[in-house]
Amino acid sequence: MFTANPCNTELPAIERGYIDGENHLYSHEYKVVCEPGYEPAGSPVAVCDVNGAWKTVTTCLGIYIK
Repeated sequence: MFTANPCNTELPAIERGYIDGENHLYSHEYKVVCEPGYEPAGSPVAVCDVNGAWKTVTTCLGIYIK
């Protein structure tokens, strides 16, 4: 039986946003949440890999409104 271990690395800093959730586990996807008026510039999910490194972490950019 597979047991998901907690990710022991510090959450990466995301200017004007954060990685949602608690008790982050290896190989799980977590939503990147941006402040109002901002959106993810890349993938809206972050993954803690089996080596404890966060992958696909993006930044939050301002939304251009015409």
